Amino acid sequence: QEHIKLATEYGKTQLNIGHLVDQNKEQRGEGFELRTDEWGAIAANKGLYLTSQTEPKAQGKQLDMQGAITQLENALSIAKALQNAATASEAHGADTDSQEQLKATLTQLAQSGIIAYAQEGIALTSPENIQLSTSNSVSMTSENQTDINALKNITVSSGESIGLFAHKSGMKVFANQGDVEVQAQNANLNMAAKQDIKIDSVDGSVDWSATKEITLICGGSYVKISSAGIELGTADNVYIKSNAMQKMGPATQNRTITLKSSELNVKHCAETD
Repeated sequence: QEHIKLATEYGKTQLNIGHLVDQNKEQRGEGFELRTDEWGAIAANKGLYLTSQTEPKAQGKQLDMQGAITQLENALSIAKALQNAATASEAHGADTDSQEQLKATLTQLAQSGIIAYAQEGIALTSPENIQLSTSNSVSMTSENQTDINALKNITVSSGESIGLFAHKSGMKVFANQGDVEVQAQNANLNMAAKQDIKIDSVDGSVDWSATKEITLICGGSYVKISSAGIELGTADNVYIKSNAMQKMGPATQNRTITLKSSELNVKHCAETD
């Protein structure tokens, strides 16, 4: 039950090692404890490795991080496989080059970096705010499932583009309450399916409108609607099934849709020593 205590009363700064005891020599822990009522800083110019994995009786090398590197390699392999599948479907692929660079940087801390590894999991939590930021790329990879939950709002914004790709089991977008809006504010909105496309309104109506023209095409037959009139074309018959047909005077109906646009201005702050 050996223990060592290196301490100063200034800020109650202490380094406790071994069998940790209180002022009454009662055990309160094992291992080590570094604490202070003031500020603390850990600095390592060449790099820092944080891990819960150790070798028995302090064997092994200081930077024995094969478990951590294996995780980085697996993550990179998954990212590349999904990147290939996404680009083959003409979807956005992941930035695997930055992951390659990071793995090279952290392997045996070849360059100044920080790597953390725990066999049974890592949790980062706070009752207040947590921020993750970088001047380059952020990559998140899991071999099973990735969940993002918010009791109120989730916002995803991109200065250029956003890509969503599901390789196997489809994609669902639901809103239990409120509207679902999809806009292409300065370009086209394209939708395609290899099989059926179904649009249903359970308790309302379906409205289609266009400023210039609407064209329906199937099997060579078509219906074209524009300000010039309605054009029907077919190489075969036209069947009209109705109890009666009435010819009335001319009538029009217009609908105005306005889409907003925005500009992006980002200010960067320079690092200071």
